[in-house]
Amino acid sequence: MKFILVCLSLLLSTAAMAQVSRLKTPQPVAESTLQLFPLGMEMRYERNNDQELATHGFLNFAFAYQRNNLSALFEYSKYSEDSGNATTSIDHSHQEMILWGRWHFLRSKKEFMPLQFSIYGGLGVGTYQDEVKTTLLGTSQTDKSGNKVLSGLAVGGDIAYGFTKDFGVMAALEGRTLFAGDYDPNPVFSGLARLGIFFSLN
Repeated sequence: MKFILVCLSLLLSTAAMAQVSRLKTPQPVAESTLQLFPLGMEMRYERNNDQELATHGFLNFAFAYQRNNLSALFEYSKYSEDSGNATTSIDHSHQEMILWGRWHFLRSKKEFMPLQFSIYGGLGVGTYQDEVKTTLLGTSQTDKSGNKVLSGLAVGGDIAYGFTKDFGVMAALEGRTLFAGDYDPNPVFSGLARLGIFFSLN
């Protein structure tokens, strides 16, 4: 009986010490960053005003919040095109706003600072609007499509260099597929390059 009581006492003592040790062990801190991308260029292959397939360049501005392996990114894109002659001209502008949810499924660890990288996949949903201004012999007419819904898939990678543990620069390359009823072709395939900065929120 004494032997059983001694063993039970040792087990309880070991369990208590393990619990105290676990409580004293620092838990991993969530890594949070705010990212700003003022410089972005997206290239798409779609039809122009003459119904010919051509490469279009979209200016892109975005900002994102990342927490560990997940991030949310909001972007604004714009493209404009002019065609015609001295008597007749067509000015076409296209604007988009998209919210992306991204999963960084491959990511370097914090110890590798100041250089980090990640590879991610994402889903996006947003709106777009087209505006066409037609000018004939000095008389112009403007038509707007109103806001319409679009969606997208994306796969990309980014690399970051930290000047300090709280601030640095980032660059990203991304391939994407965009779906919308008025796109021609539908879906539209594109490539995107971004350059920006990040701030650590830890």
